[in-house]
Amino acid sequence: MKRSILLVFAVGLLVLANAGFAQELNLEKADGRIWVLKSCDHVHAIDGESKCTNYHVIIAKSAEPGAEITLNGQPYVIQWMGSGYYTASGRVIQKVDGAGLGDLRVLEVRPNSGLTHQASWQDLDGDGELSVSDAVTIDGRQEPIVDVRLNVRVVPAR
Repeated sequence: MKRSILLVFAVGLLVLANAGFAQELNLEKADGRIWVLKSCDHVHAIDGESKCTNYHVIIAKSAEPGAEITLNGQPYVIQWMGSGYYTASGRVIQKVDGAGLGDLRVLEVRPNSGLTHQASWQDLDGDGELSVSDAVTIDGRQEPIVDVRLNVRVVPAR
């Protein structure tokens, strides 16, 4: 009996502890040529438990960090919007900071969501921007960039 009570208490604490952590979603627009998020767009999750789930977007005012949007009828807040870089190995990364060619910090979204890496950028097309045709070196391995798409990170609204 004592063990049952302790187990119920422990499970209850875990549920309460996890309730405070919002589930972040990393979303992408399927059409890489469109860099604007607007009402009636469709996006899908690219990582985590919701991977490949499609969402219908409703925007009340604007799509920018801090703004509230609705995904499949549920309110979310945009945390970040920007370029998602897709490498030939299947990795999706988002630039965190660093402007130079050699010093770049990136957030890995897929396959290992949440990992940050120091990376270097090879501007193979000479346009001065991280883009398709360029490459990044992560953990000593050069990875060609094969696609760039709008990525949006959101959390449930409280």
